[in-house]
Amino acid sequence: KTPSNWVISCIAQRKKTEYLYIGMFVYCIDRYYPKTNIIKHYTKGNAPTQLNNEAVYAILEDSKGNIWMGTNGWGVNVLDPNTGIIKKYVVDPNNPGALVGNYVRCFYEDHSGNIWTGTTTGVSVFDPAAKTITRFDPNNTKWESDVIFSMYEDQKGTMVIGSQGGGRIKLDQGTKKLTRYT
Repeated sequence: KTPSNWVISCIAQRKKTEYLYIGMFVYCIDRYYPKTNIIKHYTKGNAPTQLNNEAVYAILEDSKGNIWMGTNGWGVNVLDPNTGIIKKYVVDPNNPGALVGNYVRCFYEDHSGNIWTGTTTGVSVFDPAAKTITRFDPNNTKWESDVIFSMYEDQKGTMVIGSQGGGRIKLDQGTKKLTRYT
């Protein structure tokens, strides 16, 4: 049972079931099934079914049913609900194709199925088909702030990115052109 004094940081409901995923600041994540009032608690640890950090700040269910969990310091954990296996993505300073930041604040899945991850040091875009990550960070952007808290894709396929102190940023996915609005 989840202690009532823990702070909830995010909630997401699965589209295919009625499960609620509840992320917490220091208590990992719970999967709650309202019909039966059953809670499954996911813990931090080294096993393939455990998270690598107990602070979950963002949750997204992608179009394939995977649960993306953004942690506060240890990157992204992706749960396959069918197997219970959690894949981890973290910053690797020696790999320019790795996650841009370990402090995750938001997710968004675009019309192509790419998963956009907003962090405190920029944006990572996971292309599940190519199994690659594209980074937008201080090394390749002129954003005033790389602390990203929100993202949205408009009807034209342009990503609108909300930053802390740097205004709104638009990214044309076709041309990769960035436009900043303050």
